[in-house]
Order: sequence, then C-alpha cells, then structure tokens
Amino acid sequence: MMKIMANAMWMFNMIANLGVLAGVGPNKFDLQHLAPGIEERSSKRILMLISSALSLQGLPSDVMHQKMPIISSKNFSLRLFTDKS
Repeated sequence: MMKIMANAMWMFNMIANLGVLAGVGPNKFDLQHLAPGIEERSSKRILMLISSALSLQGLPSDVMHQKMPIISSKNFSLRLFTDKS
C-alpha cells in the first residue's frame, strides 16, 4: 500500500508540472487553476484517484505493510475478500 501512496504523489507531481494547481488531501481535493488546454474533467478524475489513494495513510501500520491480494475480476466476491482479511 505504501507503493500506491508513492505512486499517487508521483502522479500529483506530474500533473502539477503540466499546469494543474490543486490542493490534495485524504478523500478531498481543491482544484484552483488549470493551464490553458488542460481538460477539467480528466484533471478532476485524476485528483480524485490521488486523494483516494492518500486516504490509505490512515490505516494502521501492520495493515499498511501487508501484501495486497491479487483478485481476479471474474471471481471477485466482497464477502470472500473481507472474510480473508
């Protein structure tokens, strides 16, 4: 999960270099400015993904360092996933 948070921060830096000025926190973002030519809808979608990934920082340390299970989308069951955790 640490890698997910690190990737979220990398994505934030990349879109900032393209001209997106925003504040990002766990489960929220505040879009301030878009450079000309940058699509607002896509920028907001990326910012929401980044802020969702940053919400992982609230997890306990032991949960944070667990490996993420690889789940097939064809066989996914929320009940089975939560029972394994």
